[in-house]
Amino acid sequence: MKPPTPTSDAAQAPPGAADLDGIALTHALLELVPELGVVFVDQALTCRAAGGGPLSRAGDVGDLIEALRPQLVAAAMDEQVQQTRLTVADGGTLDVRVSPSRRPRGAIVILRDRPELLAERRVQEVNRRERLYQIVARHLPDSAVLLFDTELRYLLAEGPALEATGYPTTELVGRTLPQVLEPDAAERIAPIYRAVLEGRSVDVTQDLSDGRTFSLKAVPVREGGEVVAGIVVARDVSRERRLEAQLRQSQKMEAIGTLASGVAHDYNNLLMGISGCAEISLRYVGQDSRARPFLEQVLRAAKRGASLTRQLLLFSRRKEAQPTLVDVGAVVMESEKMLRSLLGESIALKVALDNADWKVRCDPGHLQQVLMNLVVWVTLLVRDDGVGMDGETLERVFEPFFTTKEVGRGTGLGLSTVYGIVKQAGGHIDIESSVGQGATFTVYLPRALGEDEGRGERTHAPAKPGGETVLVVDDEPLVRLTLRAFLEPLGYSVLEACDRAEATLVARAHEGAIDLLVSDVMLPGALGRDVEADLRPRFPRLLTVFMSAHPADALRDAGYVREDAVVLEKPFSEGRLMEEIDRILGR
Repeated sequence: MKPPTPTSDAAQAPPGAADLDGIALTHALLELVPELGVVFVDQALTCRAAGGGPLSRAGDVGDLIEALRPQLVAAAMDEQVQQTRLTVADGGTLDVRVSPSRRPRGAIVILRDRPELLAERRVQEVNRRERLYQIVARHLPDSAVLLFDTELRYLLAEGPALEATGYPTTELVGRTLPQVLEPDAAERIAPIYRAVLEGRSVDVTQDLSDGRTFSLKAVPVREGGEVVAGIVVARDVSRERRLEAQLRQSQKMEAIGTLASGVAHDYNNLLMGISGCAEISLRYVGQDSRARPFLEQVLRAAKRGASLTRQLLLFSRRKEAQPTLVDVGAVVMESEKMLRSLLGESIALKVALDNADWKVRCDPGHLQQVLMNLVVWVTLLVRDDGVGMDGETLERVFEPFFTTKEVGRGTGLGLSTVYGIVKQAGGHIDIESSVGQGATFTVYLPRALGEDEGRGERTHAPAKPGGETVLVVDDEPLVRLTLRAFLEPLGYSVLEACDRAEATLVARAHEGAIDLLVSDVMLPGALGRDVEADLRPRFPRLLTVFMSAHPADALRDAGYVREDAVVLEKPFSEGRLMEEIDRILGR
């Protein structure tokens, strides 16, 4: 610490001032005037009380007493007030007043910042804060830092997100909130600023008219305990909100896909019984029977139901596809005639193809279905100039059973099927639409290179011909009834079981051989392959046909059946079952 520079003036202490309790006076000054630094020093030059802001700038109290020794001694001996200035380590200067004290004997030292220097430091602090805010703002991506005063006037504005205001930084500073924003926007933002000026912190999200979304975090700026300004950090969170919305939509679609798969499974089991019983009943009625047309309608309805479940499973990406290398242009050309017939003469269809050889790996039938469903919906880039879609429709457009058509027209599965096919092929689909502006659907599929490797033929062990006994295992009585009705008229002996345990009991009670097992893949508490493993030690030449209301490829992928296992997907016809049985029996 630099030594003090004494001044030549010394003042007589006010009458009676020295008779006050010096220590009590020191504490009173510290409590009533916190901007002062106060020290009480007794006659032995020992500090008895000290505190206050400026004291910290003066350094160690012992060093301060040593620097002021001449003034302290003079005040004690002459009972005169001594005044001086003290240069401190930070380069600043403190005004010092040393007053005598009789009770106890000593002196009271009062330190005070010089007013002009205090103001200068405050200006320097404000400038430092502004520079700090500017540095921070310039390094915050998609953000802006705004400092405003009690009149909602901008004192500072920095950051790349300021383009949303339409004002450059230099023009924004000095303007008030109503001068910067449109009236409706200013009305939304002003309460936020006023809440900050009342001392509250605010964290809100605001949507702009141009579609962007901003996060606003605002806090008060205090000086001496009083709110003198507010600072706002505005960040463009539009991309984050879009990603969050896409994630929620993806999760919703995944959940709906799981639900759709479960519904399709239960529905396929019912359709197996309905279509099977209708097919069998037709066998026993004549061509002129009054019941025949009704049974035929039941069978047609069951086939339509099976088509719906296939679309549900395509949406949930759990239906087996037959992927191969497909020339997209060729599929579009092959589909064009069908699409024109589908649309009719009142709707124009324009097809523009690139001459490049673009191939993708997918099921060609699925690709045709994508084109057909999109054209039906909007009348690959498929664009129409119709009424367009609002935001709510866009969010739900790929949900199964969602339709904008009137009741009785459309199943609501067209675009959900498109979604499932495109996802299964490893692609994605975008929609651009707004009310009154039509709609554009763009399908992206990964390009495939190379040649198609083809699909290998499955081989099965030959079986003995004639007189076969079949064990049917399924927990649905209607399915067992249907299969018995399929098999017995063709000369097969049929045994039934509802689960693994019953299958074991039936096999033990049966005296002859069991040649063929027809089992559901998923049984209560077990798998069809468990039944097969139980029977094989006793019937080593046993052949197996699995059946399931779940897609075969999903079952193989999950390891529920062997890769080479024969799996019939419910519902299947009598002819399909017999075709597979004849094949594995070698006939």
